[in-house]
Amino acid sequence: MLPNSIIYHIFKFLRLFFSDIFILFRRYYYVAFQSEKPRKKQAKKEKDENKPKRPPTAFMLYLNATREKIKSDNPGIAVTDIAKKGGEMWRDLKDKSVCVLSFVNQEV
Repeated sequence: MLPNSIIYHIFKFLRLFFSDIFILFRRYYYVAFQSEKPRKKQAKKEKDENKPKRPPTAFMLYLNATREKIKSDNPGIAVTDIAKKGGEMWRDLKDKSVCVLSFVNQEV
């Protein structure tokens, strides 16, 4: 086991050594990143008003078709709760493709 005086000197040396490295790193970091040119902001793309909307997802078709049924079954329900209830019903649905196809055929 080393005597306390030797351990003290070892730690003192390590502290000085690593503090010097930290000071050098900090100087390099500030010099390197302060000399960078400021970045230019990109111009925002203009929105095309004639762009067609995306087609609704299968869940949205289902929710739009069953919204009135959910409202009638639960009078006074909030809009957010309608979406939650519709999500639960969608999750419990076994064959989603048949259900969505029937909604699509009704709209056409």
